[in-house]
Formats: sequence, C-alpha cells, structure tokens
Amino acid sequence: MILGRIRLFLNNIYLLISKPEENEKYLKYAVYTQEKAEELEKIGTEKIKKIYTFFRYR
Repeated sequence: MILGRIRLFLNNIYLLISKPEENEKYLKYAVYTQEKAEELEKIGTEKIKKIYTFFRYR
C-alpha cells in the first residue's frame, strides 16, 4: 500500500516535470480549488454559527 502511494507520487512528479503546459493547468486548478475550499469553509462556519445561535436561544 505504501509502495503504491510512493509510486503514484513519483509518477505525478514526473508528469509535472515532463509537461510544463500541464503543470500550469494543474497549478491554476489547485489555486481555484483552494479558493473554493476557503469560500465553502466561510459559508459552513456561518451556517454552523446560525444553527448554534438558534438552539442556544431557543
């Protein structure tokens, strides 16, 4: 199992190095994904606060 993960990691590194144009696409996607994750985290935090407040003052 560990060897499979290491092999996959090394394969991904090879793909990033061997294809610079794919690397750029990947990095753009990674930035986009990170921004979306932060946005969803803020939304989720606000919803949890509202639910907590609702049940606290019920």
